[in-house]
Amino acid sequence: MPMSQQAVEHSIAFLMGEVHGLLLFSELMGKLHPNHAMVVAKLEELKQFGLATIAPNPVPDAVAEGFEFAVDEIRKSLTSGAAAL
Repeated sequence: MPMSQQAVEHSIAFLMGEVHGLLLFSELMGKLHPNHAMVVAKLEELKQFGLATIAPNPVPDAVAEGFEFAVDEIRKSLTSGAAAL
């Protein structure tokens, strides 16, 4: 049974809230780590395998774009504001 437009919009908004909450948590954990350069290096290393674990394969473009956005936001936070906390 297909979802109504209202249900789809609610699901997308809910997912956006979850993603932003997880980004905030990731940024906080990265900023609290004593070695920011190591966290950024590990993030880059793990990024190479991140999309490979997502089904279906090939990964839809929107999923890949969202993944890149999240990783980039975490990286920017770590490299530009490491001492902000």
